[in-house]
Amino acid sequence: MTLATLRYAEGCALRLRGKDATVEFSGAIAALDGAMAIQPNSAETAINQAALYRELGDEKRDRGQDPADEYRRAMAGCNRALEINPKNAAAANNQANVFASLGDRKLARGVDPTDEYRKALAGFDRALAINPTYAAAAANQALVYRSLSDQKLGRGEDPTDEFRKSLQGHALATRLDPALWQAHANRGLLLEILGQPSEAIRAYEAALAIAGDAAASFRPRLARARATVAGHPWAAPPAHADNFVDLGHYATARPLYEQALAAWDADLRQLPEADRIARLTDPSTCAMLGNAHYNLACLLALASTGRVGPTAQVAPAPVDAAEAARLHDAAFEHVRAALALGYADAGQLAADADLAPLHDDPRRQGILDALPKRSRR
Repeated sequence: MTLATLRYAEGCALRLRGKDATVEFSGAIAALDGAMAIQPNSAETAINQAALYRELGDEKRDRGQDPADEYRRAMAGCNRALEINPKNAAAANNQANVFASLGDRKLARGVDPTDEYRKALAGFDRALAINPTYAAAAANQALVYRSLSDQKLGRGEDPTDEFRKSLQGHALATRLDPALWQAHANRGLLLEILGQPSEAIRAYEAALAIAGDAAASFRPRLARARATVAGHPWAAPPAHADNFVDLGHYATARPLYEQALAAWDADLRQLPEADRIARLTDPSTCAMLGNAHYNLACLLALASTGRVGPTAQVAPAPVDAAEAARLHDAAFEHVRAALALGYADAGQLAADADLAPLHDDPRRQGILDALPKRSRR
């Protein structure tokens, strides 16, 4: 394993855990800079260098820093690789990924990303034309179609065409590479949105069978799809709420979570005791509802500071002290409800920026102190 590969792997592992990977990605880039100086006509080194600059740019973007220089260097690396070999599918795929990252950055800043996303789609088409069996390019293109569909939803337009193109892309990716678990999982999300929970179940099960704990975040979604098929009235609203959170429409998502959780409580009260105990001890169902309580707690905490959407898109509204205190109380109630259902991710609770408005409240420390006694998810 080369030094660049090792540092890259370390950086990816940190990002998966939500930690800062800037040092690791920068170390991998430095190693590749040295390799490029020795072999300036190596398309493979230029591609790897570009991919790392994009990863570093995404890392900076996600931490609220300016990634413009990293994206510029990533694009230059892709262009260099395509100059060396215009038929290099990996270079075309990486170039498209850079355009997608530029689009994501614009979207986060409330700027129209359509031009960048269209360039990304054309780049993935180029990669697939060079190598029709390139599963990663198909999956990446599907993600861009999903971003375009979310943008349309946010504008009140019909996103069905983009949803279906995204679904087709993920289906192609899983046919080309059945081990690509992320494509299975993302296909499941789209199938849920399109009202096909039975198909979504199969997609989630495939992802979990391949990836195990790496795909653990999709277990609540699998439980939700199963509950939808079983006809439980509380199963569908969280799916819509998750989508509105992704779009930055926090005020719209809040009542959907509340609706789902109220329906869950009402449904539970009507069950015979044995069935109620079985429901409350089912790990997948508890994970789904625990996530819904946790997400609602985050939205309530943000609302206490006037946040109704990402700060880059929506300016905070004024909130008086009494209302902020009420929202804090409600947020803590839902945190405790999430814990009662088995949610026990101490790292997430401690570091989640969405819960920052609660950090000075002594109740938070009491919850964190109790977490090590609980089993973790």
